[in-house]
Amino acid sequence: MSPTVKTAAPVRITIAAACVAAVASFAVALGGLPVWALFVGWVAWLLRPGSGLRSLACVGAGLVLAIAAQSSIGLLSPLVGVVAIPLTVFAVGVIVVGLRSHSVLGNPSAWFLGLVSSFALHAENAVEGFVTLVPAMAVGAVAAVVSKRVNDLRIIGGS
Repeated sequence: MSPTVKTAAPVRITIAAACVAAVASFAVALGGLPVWALFVGWVAWLLRPGSGLRSLACVGAGLVLAIAAQSSIGLLSPLVGVVAIPLTVFAVGVIVVGLRSHSVLGNPSAWFLGLVSSFALHAENAVEGFVTLVPAMAVGAVAAVVSKRVNDLRIIGGS
Protein backbone atom coordinates (compact mmCIF):
# COMPACT_ATOMS: atom_id res chain seq x y z
CA MET A 1 0.00 0.00 0.00
CA SER A 2 1.45 3.37 -0.96
CA PRO A 3 1.92 6.17 1.64
CA THR A 4 -0.67 8.26 -0.23
CA VAL A 5 -3.39 5.65 0.30
CA LYS A 6 -2.54 5.30 4.02
CA THR A 7 -2.80 9.05 4.63
CA ALA A 8 -5.81 9.86 2.44
CA ALA A 9 -8.47 9.12 5.08
CA PRO A 10 -6.75 11.03 7.95
CA VAL A 11 -6.16 14.02 5.68
CA ARG A 12 -9.80 13.95 4.52
CA ILE A 13 -11.02 13.80 8.12
CA THR A 14 -8.72 16.66 9.11
CA ILE A 15 -9.79 18.88 6.21
CA ALA A 16 -13.48 18.16 6.77
CA ALA A 17 -13.28 18.91 10.50
CA ALA A 18 -11.28 22.08 9.85
CA CYS A 19 -13.83 23.30 7.29
CA VAL A 20 -16.74 22.64 9.64
CA ALA A 21 -14.89 24.37 12.50
CA ALA A 22 -14.13 27.38 10.30
CA VAL A 23 -17.76 27.77 9.22
CA ALA A 24 -19.01 27.30 12.79
CA SER A 25 -16.52 29.84 14.17
CA PHE A 26 -17.58 32.35 11.52
CA ALA A 27 -21.25 31.90 12.44
CA VAL A 28 -20.56 32.28 16.16
CA ALA A 29 -18.31 35.31 15.67
CA LEU A 30 -20.90 36.88 13.36
CA GLY A 31 -23.44 36.48 16.16
CA GLY A 32 -21.12 38.26 18.59
CA LEU A 33 -20.72 35.15 20.72
CA PRO A 34 -17.48 33.81 22.21
CA VAL A 35 -15.88 31.49 19.64
CA TRP A 36 -14.15 29.40 22.32
CA ALA A 37 -17.59 28.39 23.65
CA LEU A 38 -18.45 26.60 20.41
CA PHE A 39 -15.56 24.24 21.08
CA VAL A 40 -16.96 23.51 24.54
CA GLY A 41 -20.16 22.37 22.81
CA TRP A 42 -18.13 20.35 20.30
CA VAL A 43 -16.16 18.61 23.04
CA ALA A 44 -19.32 18.02 25.09
CA TRP A 45 -20.94 16.29 22.13
CA LEU A 46 -17.92 14.02 21.70
CA LEU A 47 -17.47 13.13 25.38
CA ARG A 48 -19.85 10.22 25.11
CA PRO A 49 -20.46 8.94 21.59
CA GLY A 50 -24.15 8.29 21.10
CA SER A 51 -25.07 10.47 24.09
CA GLY A 52 -24.26 13.93 22.76
CA LEU A 53 -27.57 15.46 23.78
CA ARG A 54 -27.18 14.14 27.31
CA SER A 55 -23.67 15.57 27.47
CA LEU A 56 -24.95 18.92 26.25
CA ALA A 57 -27.68 18.80 28.91
CA CYS A 58 -24.96 18.24 31.53
CA VAL A 59 -23.03 21.26 30.22
CA GLY A 60 -26.21 23.34 30.52
CA ALA A 61 -26.78 21.99 34.03
CA GLY A 62 -23.19 22.92 34.84
CA LEU A 63 -23.86 26.47 33.66
CA VAL A 64 -26.92 26.68 35.91
CA LEU A 65 -24.99 25.21 38.83
CA ALA A 66 -22.23 27.79 38.28
CA ILE A 67 -24.82 30.56 38.54
CA ALA A 68 -26.03 29.05 41.81
CA ALA A 69 -22.43 28.69 43.03
CA GLN A 70 -21.65 32.31 42.25
CA SER A 71 -24.75 33.37 44.13
CA SER A 72 -23.86 31.11 47.04
CA ILE A 73 -20.38 32.57 47.32
CA GLY A 74 -21.83 36.07 47.17
CA LEU A 75 -24.36 35.32 49.91
CA LEU A 76 -21.99 33.43 52.19
CA SER A 77 -18.93 35.67 51.86
CA PRO A 78 -20.20 38.41 54.21
CA LEU A 79 -20.92 35.72 56.82
CA VAL A 80 -17.90 33.42 56.59
CA GLY A 81 -15.40 35.27 54.40
CA VAL A 82 -13.16 33.25 52.14
CA VAL A 83 -14.55 30.01 53.63
CA ALA A 84 -17.56 30.58 51.36
CA ILE A 85 -15.48 29.30 48.44
CA PRO A 86 -14.58 25.84 49.79
CA LEU A 87 -18.08 25.42 51.23
CA THR A 88 -19.59 26.12 47.82
CA VAL A 89 -17.03 23.98 45.99
CA PHE A 90 -17.83 21.10 48.37
CA ALA A 91 -21.56 21.43 47.67
CA VAL A 92 -20.97 21.61 43.91
CA GLY A 93 -18.71 18.55 44.07
CA VAL A 94 -21.31 16.57 45.99
CA ILE A 95 -23.94 17.41 43.39
CA VAL A 96 -21.83 16.72 40.29
CA VAL A 97 -20.07 13.59 41.50
CA GLY A 98 -23.23 12.38 43.24
CA LEU A 99 -25.03 12.35 39.87
CA ARG A 100 -22.30 10.33 38.11
CA SER A 101 -24.46 7.21 37.79
CA HIS A 102 -27.65 9.05 36.76
CA SER A 103 -28.86 7.87 33.34
CA VAL A 104 -29.20 11.37 31.87
CA LEU A 105 -27.11 13.65 34.08
CA GLY A 106 -24.28 11.22 34.82
CA ASN A 107 -21.46 12.93 32.94
CA PRO A 108 -19.25 14.81 35.43
CA SER A 109 -16.84 15.92 32.69
CA ALA A 110 -19.63 17.72 30.86
CA TRP A 111 -20.87 19.30 34.12
CA PHE A 112 -17.38 20.63 34.74
CA LEU A 113 -17.21 22.01 31.18
CA GLY A 114 -20.33 24.02 31.98
CA LEU A 115 -19.00 25.17 35.34
CA VAL A 116 -15.63 26.22 33.95
CA SER A 117 -17.24 27.96 30.97
CA SER A 118 -19.47 30.05 33.17
CA PHE A 119 -16.57 31.18 35.33
CA ALA A 120 -14.32 31.73 32.28
CA LEU A 121 -16.84 34.10 30.70
CA HIS A 122 -16.65 36.55 33.65
CA ALA A 123 -20.14 37.82 32.87
CA GLU A 124 -21.47 40.64 35.03
CA ASN A 125 -24.96 39.16 34.82
CA ALA A 126 -25.27 35.38 35.25
CA VAL A 127 -28.38 35.08 33.08
CA GLU A 128 -26.75 37.13 30.33
CA GLY A 129 -23.75 34.80 30.54
CA PHE A 130 -25.99 31.76 30.18
CA VAL A 131 -27.76 33.30 27.18
CA THR A 132 -24.37 34.08 25.62
CA LEU A 133 -22.84 30.65 26.11
CA VAL A 134 -25.72 28.31 25.26
CA PRO A 135 -26.15 29.33 21.59
CA ALA A 136 -22.39 29.17 20.96
CA MET A 137 -22.22 25.74 22.58
CA ALA A 138 -25.21 24.56 20.58
CA VAL A 139 -23.47 25.63 17.35
CA GLY A 140 -20.44 23.64 18.51
CA ALA A 141 -22.51 20.54 19.16
CA VAL A 142 -24.14 20.83 15.74
CA ALA A 143 -20.70 21.31 14.18
CA ALA A 144 -19.49 18.11 15.87
CA VAL A 145 -22.43 16.19 14.42
CA VAL A 146 -21.91 17.67 10.95
CA SER A 147 -18.20 16.90 11.06
CA LYS A 148 -18.86 13.30 12.06
CA ARG A 149 -21.58 12.85 9.44
CA VAL A 150 -19.44 14.33 6.68
CA ASN A 151 -16.67 11.92 7.55
CA ASP A 152 -19.05 8.98 7.91
CA LEU A 153 -20.52 9.69 4.47
CA ARG A 154 -17.08 10.13 2.94
CA ILE A 155 -18.28 13.16 1.03
CA ILE A 156 -14.84 14.76 0.88
CA GLY A 157 -12.11 12.91 -0.97
CA GLY A 158 -13.91 9.63 -1.55
CA SER A 159 -12.96 6.15 -0.24
